[in-house]
Amino acid sequence: MKRSAVALMLLLFVASIALAITGREIVEKMRAQETYEDAITKVKMELVNPQGKKRTRILITRYKEKDGLTRATTTFVYPDDVKGTKFLVIEEKKGETTQYLFLPALGKVRKITAKERGGSFMGSDFSYADLQPHDPEKGIHKLVREEKCGEHECYVVESTPKPDEEDFEYSKVTYWVRKDNYYPIKAVFHDKKGNLLKQLTVEEIAQTPDGVWYAKKSVMENLRTHHKTVLEIQEIRTNAGIPDEFFTLRFLEDKTRL
Repeated sequence: MKRSAVALMLLLFVASIALAITGREIVEKMRAQETYEDAITKVKMELVNPQGKKRTRILITRYKEKDGLTRATTTFVYPDDVKGTKFLVIEEKKGETTQYLFLPALGKVRKITAKERGGSFMGSDFSYADLQPHDPEKGIHKLVREEKCGEHECYVVESTPKPDEEDFEYSKVTYWVRKDNYYPIKAVFHDKKGNLLKQLTVEEIAQTPDGVWYAKKSVMENLRTHHKTVLEIQEIRTNAGIPDEFFTLRFLEDKTRL
């Protein structure tokens, strides 16, 4: 009987290991949150300096997935000094994207180079690289612990680039991912030298009528300068049937359409 009990305990232990979730699986579930075919949102962006002074911008974003690849267009509609500025991200194939920026004052589209992707997007605390799809294949994802994050139980996952991966803006990104829905509610970013750089905090999440979770309000803070960028989704419509023409260079150059 004692041997049977020991054998049973060993079987249960092995089963628990087999069922344990990995960091890679958590990141894949996290990336799979956007289950809609397309979405259009109205977003309020606030740029907040260390003294608390705010600058407000209004954006329209359009997102579409086709054949497993994503495309996204961001259009600034307010205030006048940025109105008509458009940004396009096209995922060419898994893990590789092309980005384009149209500035009305210049009147032409400019391709964002690889060296520029670490730079600030339109004066915000988000880089161009933050605004592109990220392929889990390019990183090593380790579940480091589980802990309570506010009212929710979270997985804490550290993502680092693979040794041969050069197209990676950060040396490490740590995510706090809710266990109940695999939505990331916090992320901490370290620069390429390993130094703490910035932190993303999702202050409010919500669900679309068809059950898709999204970050209704989030804050990206540069931990060195203490400048913040607050994003708040004011309206969202999923599976809206957005035409492909909104994800073209022709649309970027068309000053008559936002």
